[in-house]
Amino acid sequence: MSPIILLPNIPDIRKCYGWSKDDTTRLSFPHLTDNDPIISLISLQMSAITKEVATTVFTEIIQKNPHILIKYWKKQDKLLYYLTPPDGACGYYALVQAHLRMTHGETIHLNTYSGRQIAADILSKIANNNTRSSADGILNMQHAIDWIRRKTQNPIEFLVEQYQLTGEDYYAFSTQNENSLFGQPALHSRVFSLCMPDDINHSEWLSIFSTSSRLIGETSFSMEDIYKISSNTQFVQVAGSHYWLFPILQNESQNCTEAIDILAKSIWDTLHNIETPKIIYPSNYKLPSFKNNTENIQTYFPKLISQNVMNYPTKQPITEGIVLYNIPLVHVYIYL
Repeated sequence: MSPIILLPNIPDIRKCYGWSKDDTTRLSFPHLTDNDPIISLISLQMSAITKEVATTVFTEIIQKNPHILIKYWKKQDKLLYYLTPPDGACGYYALVQAHLRMTHGETIHLNTYSGRQIAADILSKIANNNTRSSADGILNMQHAIDWIRRKTQNPIEFLVEQYQLTGEDYYAFSTQNENSLFGQPALHSRVFSLCMPDDINHSEWLSIFSTSSRLIGETSFSMEDIYKISSNTQFVQVAGSHYWLFPILQNESQNCTEAIDILAKSIWDTLHNIETPKIIYPSNYKLPSFKNNTENIQTYFPKLISQNVMNYPTKQPITEGIVLYNIPLVHVYIYL
């Protein structure tokens, strides 16, 4: 007789998230597919421990299983909003200011003629050294450079929309410097997007759109990658079609550590039927249900060794039966 995985009727932890003490950083799970074994495995292990060790156990799980991805959120911060004038060329200005802050530790005033000439010179170098942008992206940047050089102090003078920087081209041009872009979902895609329970209009919390060290389209990361992003990149935000820099985030790695701590405790609380804040899934996205599915478990964790089920950290047996598939700190309970 083939073994059957018996998954208990456990609460759904997919909507859990964690936050930093200053609540400017949040971490959550991304959208997850039907029958994803990751959540089942995390749930089974986290339900068998005390809350005091929840952070330790969860951290070990995600460190040893880098395919478990985390979604990175930042709270919109308007302190430096006008460092990139909102005249249609703000995406290009953000490239310039991020480049200058990364290479020289400073930014420039772009409301002056001399500042705009410096910006145009930097953009020309970025365009000439770029290997990722499309031909249209290069052409649009050249039009923008010419416009920036000619721009007067007229407050109603705007770069036409055709030549404004897209998120994809921002990524392509930002790869010469470590750069991470956080943004709102596009209006047409918000119906498909996760949102925070205190921000149902997607106006305040921005999720990562791209980071220069990874491929475009990668919007969730291993915890190791999130720590690299938090400590080694310039943070840029786009909201309401405007690009601007975050202030220098000196404590961002610590913020991520605090958010992981709360995420782990939120998972533990949820598994023990204690109410915690939850991410809102889009109304047209059906949450997958837990199912008995040996094949998916084997796909992620093949050829793993049988051993007695042990509790963490006491190492005492917690159930009769055996663990047929076992990875560090994550157990799937199987009865023959």
